[in-house]
Amino acid sequence: MDLRKDLLGGLMAAFVLFPLSIGYGLISGLGAVAGLYGGIALSLVGAFCGGVAAVVRGPNILIATAMAFLVAEYATSVAEAFTIVVLAGLFQIGFGILRLGRYVAFVPHPLLAGLFTSLAITLIVSQLHVLLGAELAPSGVAAAIVSLPQAVRGAHLPSVALSGICFALVPLWRGKWAAAVPVTIMMLVAGFAAGMFLFPEVATIGAVQTGLPSLILPVLAPAYVTRILPSAFVLALLSAVMILVLAFLVDSLTGSRHLPNRELVGVGLGNVAAGLLGGMPGSVSTGTLTNIRAGGRTPVSGATVGAVFLLVILVPGSSVVIEQTPRVVIAAVIMVAGFAALDMQFLRGIAKVARHDALIFTGTLLAALFIDFVSAVLIGFVLSSLVTYMQAQRFEAARLRSVPLLDRVVFGDAPGMDPFSARTGLVVFPEQVTIASARELSRIVSPDIRHHRLLLFDLSNTQFVDLTAAVVISQLVNAALAGGRKTIVVVGMRPEVRRTFDALRLLARVPADHLVPDLATGYGVIRSTVSEM
Repeated sequence: MDLRKDLLGGLMAAFVLFPLSIGYGLISGLGAVAGLYGGIALSLVGAFCGGVAAVVRGPNILIATAMAFLVAEYATSVAEAFTIVVLAGLFQIGFGILRLGRYVAFVPHPLLAGLFTSLAITLIVSQLHVLLGAELAPSGVAAAIVSLPQAVRGAHLPSVALSGICFALVPLWRGKWAAAVPVTIMMLVAGFAAGMFLFPEVATIGAVQTGLPSLILPVLAPAYVTRILPSAFVLALLSAVMILVLAFLVDSLTGSRHLPNRELVGVGLGNVAAGLLGGMPGSVSTGTLTNIRAGGRTPVSGATVGAVFLLVILVPGSSVVIEQTPRVVIAAVIMVAGFAALDMQFLRGIAKVARHDALIFTGTLLAALFIDFVSAVLIGFVLSSLVTYMQAQRFEAARLRSVPLLDRVVFGDAPGMDPFSARTGLVVFPEQVTIASARELSRIVSPDIRHHRLLLFDLSNTQFVDLTAAVVISQLVNAALAGGRKTIVVVGMRPEVRRTFDALRLLARVPADHLVPDLATGYGVIRSTVSEM
């Protein structure tokens, strides 16, 4: 442990996260100070309770955008807004207690790419109005785009000029200075100075109440809680996925190993604390990579960020600096972060990825932009499930073999045997048989059942059969045995596969001596059956 590097990493991360937290608070509709309170709660609680040592937790650009939608859609009071935050934190604690951490990160990447891209686009479009000197855009991309021409016609030229100064720094701030001081910090400093001395008429953040936060009790009315539960769940899932996906990157950069379930509990406790103290929710913050580059490796870095934020809001007169910061400067900083949040790797390669991945991405993106992000998650999961279903169907059906067996294979050199006759049908099932291939299974196997009196169902290689597929197989077996003129032998069922059939007695009509361990034994049963005819 190198305390000096941990403290330096925490200080650098705090400098990066501070202006962003103010901006995220404004975006969310909860106010600038909500971003700072959220940063304090998440940084301090996450540092002590989390499971990823080098991560800095705090307000997050995508979570802020999602929260802005939820506040506009569901909250009519401050208490209602922060109830959503508390519930999201409780969901995350539940994820950790139920040990779901290893599964949360399994959300399909095209779904995440579509969702995160939509949130970044929403954020960028909404900030265009502020850059033009107008108020924050109406909620929703469609409404923001419709109102944009009016904002352009009424553009405030000093605001536009100040935003131009801020954006000009992005390509100019290069080299060793950029590695030491992030461009967003320089945008904030230069924009603040230009606003004070060159464009004093530009709108500023305005009155900000600093000092220690007061406790905000959540609204526990059953009707309201029931209405916001799905949204709180999705918010919790977004936050959890973001931090656990980045945790793998942090592990590779630091040589550490994260504890996913502990991290879920830690960030959940942080979000609960944020909600109770009037702070906005969060996840992994943009200060994480800054902290790691500066040498931060332990929770001391995260705690340092929280301590810096706490010190700032307690210092007399600190609110004056925040209040005098031009809104357009914060909007420019946020927009730079918004472009960084776009999944450019996926966007550049979307023409080359598989069509089903592009479908999931596009469906999720459009649903998030023009419906809402809760519906987008549901649509994304439905599309992902359908894609998985179709892939499983192709995989399983391609490995299902249904072939006739020549009598000489089954009966050898038995007297009177026609070596070119094929009275026995062999059905070889794939490694797994599920609902996805149940329909194809029936279509492929039914002709063999009709054309053969003797049938071998070989499940020797089958490791998993779900209940739907087991029911279909039993229906085929029962249909074949119904006339009393056919013989079916089931070969090589593993114990776990047999349990699925036995649960509903699906093979009750198959004689016990026709359930055999291997093909050789199955051939013997067929031979004895024929000799008895």
